[in-house]
Amino acid sequence: MIKKLIFFVFLMAGGFGVMHFVIGWENFATISDGESDNSPIKDTERSGGGFVVQEMDGNQADAVRVYSEGPMRIPRTRPFRLPNGRIRHVTTYVLNTEDSRPHPSADDQMELTGVVVNFYDIDGSDPSSPRAVRAGKLEAATAILQVGRDEKGRPSVREDRDMDLEQVVVTSAEGSKLGDVRMTVPRVLVRHTDQGLSLRTPTPDIEFHVTLGGDDPMDLTGQGLRAVLPSDDMPDDAPRTLEFHVTSNPVFKRGASTLRARGSLDYVEDMAIGIGHVDLREDVRADGLLSDDPDQPVTAYGDTILGSISRNESRVRGKTKRTTSWLTLRLDGQPARLEGNGAELRCARLEGWPSIAGEPAVFTASGEPYLLQSDPEAEFRAERIHVVSVPKWIGALHRPYGFSTTGFGRIAHEYLIFEGAAEVADSRSETTIRASRGIRVLRGSGDDAATVSVGQGDVTIERSGLDATGNRGFFLTGQGKDGDQSLRLGPRELDPEHAFEIVRKGDKPFTVRGHGTCNVSQLEGGRNRVELGSAADDIHAEFEDADLTDVGKLVATISEAQEIEAIEAFGAACRIERETQDGKIIGIAESIHSDDGRSFRLRGHPARIERPGDDSVVTGDEIRVIHYGGDKYAVVVDRGPSRPAHVTIVPPPESDSESDPKNRTDELPREPVDLDADRVRFVPYTLPESVLRMHTGGRLRTWDVAFAASLRADRVLADGAIEVSQRGERPFEAWGERFVTRLDGTSGILLGDPARVEHDTDDGRHVTAIADGIRVGQGSGKDQNLLLLQTDHRDPVIIVRGTEGSAGVRNLRVSCDGQIRAVGGEIEFQGPVVVRELDENGKRLKGGLHVTSASMRLETDDRGELRKLIAVGDARLKVRGVRARGDELEVDMRESRATISRHKYLAIVYLPGGRLVRGRRLEVNYVDMLVTGWNTYIEGS
Repeated sequence: MIKKLIFFVFLMAGGFGVMHFVIGWENFATISDGESDNSPIKDTERSGGGFVVQEMDGNQADAVRVYSEGPMRIPRTRPFRLPNGRIRHVTTYVLNTEDSRPHPSADDQMELTGVVVNFYDIDGSDPSSPRAVRAGKLEAATAILQVGRDEKGRPSVREDRDMDLEQVVVTSAEGSKLGDVRMTVPRVLVRHTDQGLSLRTPTPDIEFHVTLGGDDPMDLTGQGLRAVLPSDDMPDDAPRTLEFHVTSNPVFKRGASTLRARGSLDYVEDMAIGIGHVDLREDVRADGLLSDDPDQPVTAYGDTILGSISRNESRVRGKTKRTTSWLTLRLDGQPARLEGNGAELRCARLEGWPSIAGEPAVFTASGEPYLLQSDPEAEFRAERIHVVSVPKWIGALHRPYGFSTTGFGRIAHEYLIFEGAAEVADSRSETTIRASRGIRVLRGSGDDAATVSVGQGDVTIERSGLDATGNRGFFLTGQGKDGDQSLRLGPRELDPEHAFEIVRKGDKPFTVRGHGTCNVSQLEGGRNRVELGSAADDIHAEFEDADLTDVGKLVATISEAQEIEAIEAFGAACRIERETQDGKIIGIAESIHSDDGRSFRLRGHPARIERPGDDSVVTGDEIRVIHYGGDKYAVVVDRGPSRPAHVTIVPPPESDSESDPKNRTDELPREPVDLDADRVRFVPYTLPESVLRMHTGGRLRTWDVAFAASLRADRVLADGAIEVSQRGERPFEAWGERFVTRLDGTSGILLGDPARVEHDTDDGRHVTAIADGIRVGQGSGKDQNLLLLQTDHRDPVIIVRGTEGSAGVRNLRVSCDGQIRAVGGEIEFQGPVVVRELDENGKRLKGGLHVTSASMRLETDDRGELRKLIAVGDARLKVRGVRARGDELEVDMRESRATISRHKYLAIVYLPGGRLVRGRRLEVNYVDMLVTGWNTYIEGS
């Protein structure tokens, strides 16, 4: 029924309906009360006045003059069969005119004034009592009709002629099926055709106004109108289309959208399905798109606009709801432009798609689209660009629950989709973002609004010399123009297929790469936080002087000056490699931490530091690498709950000092040293520049710097329960409470209460050195240097234990009230000495060797076997009942022979049995009790 009512609205609006029903199917004029039979107005003839109905077939004799003047009321009814078989006539419209008369200058025309037509729908919901329901009203100031004869020769309106109506206003009744419809036009020509009613303005400059109403009305204005209104009596299979053509300057409004053009507009609607198509051409413009805020309008410009609109009717809670909504909207241009909100979108084609509220809320730009944002300035390029107004898109769903469009827009105002290979360039932040499979951006309104960007495929982000790449997209968030930002490369979960890389260029370069997750967030003060994760532990970070590899999780803080402020690395066996002036060192740990990017803590079971040039290694539950400035680092290892701090030092090979300086290929190996302690520290020592200047007269030359480098002495400091051991050809072990040694293991000092050093000689003897302080050194070749320090608390002691096959003295204990120095094959006692031979239990051997003197020297052979004992200064000997005394005493340990001499007085030897031998130089075999001497004196029997 809606089609019929719409037809009647425009039928009346054109004026054709007035006379069509006045002199159409039911003769020229039929007067009825709605129930009586109708009879045609009879032809009459009068002299003068009236108007002539044209002749039939050129026969002037058939011409009829018709007279009609004064007010006129003409109702029209429709017969309706009741259930009881009777016929009831129901009113379909009523025509009233204030006046009617023949046209004063045209014999075949009639002029009506004050035309009012009320038309009705028939409500047949109750078949026994059909009734007329008012549908609308047409008003016209004047109507000029041309009349003729129908096929039966009766006076009739000429349907092949235009009817001229002026000051036309058409309105629909409240609650009618037509909805809220209103049309005003100063003058319109109307003609009935096979397609329906044809309307046009006589000239193209006449303005008009049409409103197709409902809850979402459409409004059409412009200059010059042509329209076709489908007839209600057309065959069922015939297309019924509503058509409007506007000659120029059309303005088409639907909701917040307003379409304009300098050229023409065409609107064609299929009445069967309620879908219309609108076409605007030449300098088109669309206002009110995407934004409802008049202070921030969004406008589209182009050459043509093509759109489609749906007009529907539904029943909601017993009331009829008529809505109109956009289905599609397309704007073409060279280029087409979308401007507003500080941005401009250019493309060859711009297509709009509506929300559930019917307003265009999504626009798709194609044909080399380009988006330019002014504040902050940014450029966007992609294969296609989609712009979504979020408040328009889903705002209608939230308004019933109290969410206003304005408030919702601050959270999510605009959604941008950059389809295909996309690129974003922000000139203010010098940032360029590329994504092979598109970028999506969601942002709110206002300067402090949040922005969320999502990229897909292979991505590249370049910003101020910092490049980030990945192959599984990115997720970027920002707060306002200058707020915090965070970037995630790849998915949130650990994805072994996601390869990422971050490269920092410039004065302090670094590179980070791996497979897994990658997050970068902006902190206060221009700092950034980088969080990386890898299921395969393949994160690799390259810094200016260090490499970090085999990492499963990496967290780093980078300053505004792009310096590493803090770093944390986790993995099964993280590796950090650093170049130093001594070569490369490698740290291996389950976790590596740094609070400043220079000093590090390595933790693990155990953590390790290695030198790849040899087998040197440092292990412990925690290892600290402390930066001292420049390229100087200290390493600190503490005993953990599961193990002590451990160090293995393998000195580099050293050339034989006796070889030709020009031939340095004859290098002798150095033996490794192991160190366990509660704490071990590697401390660098260098002479300060001020000290160098004092020694160089205030000058620093090249050779001065070389001299300073030669004085460099890196040390290892150990504290707590210390155990030191050396493997190889000259193994030894040492225990103490504090130990300091050179980094190359060639010298050191061991302190304790007491400290103890033990080693085995080649002949199987076991030597123990005991003192509060023991200094260990290693010269060229295989020479081992040992210095035992004497303190008020303890005298140094050396204990030698032999095997069953040892010649001469087997077990020996030597204590000295002074220092003891062992150099190569000699042991030098620099103070009063006491030598005692021991039994297997370490007790003093009765009748064993006992020597005292002011100083003494022990000599060993190449195999380490004790060869000689040389005592100097009040030397005294006791062995197997033999006693001797002199200034110097030399004991041949292998031959069991002692030689004693005295310079000023005579040396004395006491033999068992009371015999006394005196002489300047005496030699006694204390096994055979044989004494040999020169200028000797013998006393006793």
